[in-house]
This record gives sequence, structure tokens and C-alpha cells, in this order.
Amino acid sequence: MEFLISDRSIWLTCTNLSVTDLLLEDIFSYLIFRESYDEESVSPVSLLTETQRERIHRIEMTTEEFYDAQVLGQKYAKLSRHAMVAVAISKNRNIPILSDDSELQKVALKEKIQLVDLSGLLDYLYNKEAISKKRLAYYCTKLRLFLSRDSIKALDSTYSPRTKGGGLIACEQQKKNA
Repeated sequence: MEFLISDRSIWLTCTNLSVTDLLLEDIFSYLIFRESYDEESVSPVSLLTETQRERIHRIEMTTEEFYDAQVLGQKYAKLSRHAMVAVAISKNRNIPILSDDSELQKVALKEKIQLVDLSGLLDYLYNKEAISKKRLAYYCTKLRLFLSRDSIKALDSTYSPRTKGGGLIACEQQKKNA
């Protein structure tokens, strides 16, 4: 089972689009900061079944991650507290981060953190044959309601398998080349 760091925005987005099953394919387990998970008033995690919740691991920050989160907060004022923590944990543990938060995505690029967005996740699941072309089309239709014009162009290219890929495929290639 592969791990991804997740912030809470990805769960909110998928819940709003009724596609949380996309996140719960058998390939992944998620690490999410305990406080982000526990904020039931804003977290859709409470809507998941017990079996689904078992795939989400609540974690604590290390001292180093705590200090890194503080530095990130000072450096990137627009970054939310939950996003700051997710970036710090991802950076320190060298685990890709799954997020649709645009500010977090900008910071991840600047900090050279492996980032996966929803279109990258779809691409990975399709290429690993975890989802069929029919399910891919369904998710793409749902995600069009949410994505920016640039993301829709990237998503359109997902309909046929990409040999170079993005998101997690790129992360896998980076690890092999390291």
C-alpha cells in the first residue's frame, strides 16, 4: 500500500463532488495531521464509513516538522494552517502530498515537494488499471465542475494513457532516478 500526505481540502472537494470513492481505491492509505482530521466541523472524514476511515492514518508532527511549519507560515502568508502542516510533513518524510489547494500547490512547487492533484491521481489510477476508462470518464465529468481551464486541458489528456504521465507517475520516476 502506498502512502500520500493529504490536507483536508482534497476531502472537502471530493465530498462536495460526491467522488470520495476516488480517494479510497485499494492502492493508497493517507497520512493526515491529527488536528486536521479531528476538526469534525469542517472535515468530511466524519462522513466516511469505518472501513474507509481505516485507510486514513492520523499522525502527529515531529518537532522538526513543527518548526518547519512555522517557517513555512512566515514565508508563505496565504498558506492555511492545515496546508502548512501538510507541506512540512510531506517535506520531512519525503512522501508525496495530495491536494487541490492552489496556494499549497504553489508552495509545493517552490519547495520542491512531490505534489499530486486530482488529475494526476486519476492519471495514476488509470495507468495502474485501478479504474476503468468508464469510471475515468465519470470522474472527469464530475471534476470538470471544479477544475480550472488549465486543469481541464490536463484532464482531457488523461483519457488516453500517458507514457510520461504526471502526478504520482512522475514521483515514481523521480524516486527511480534518485
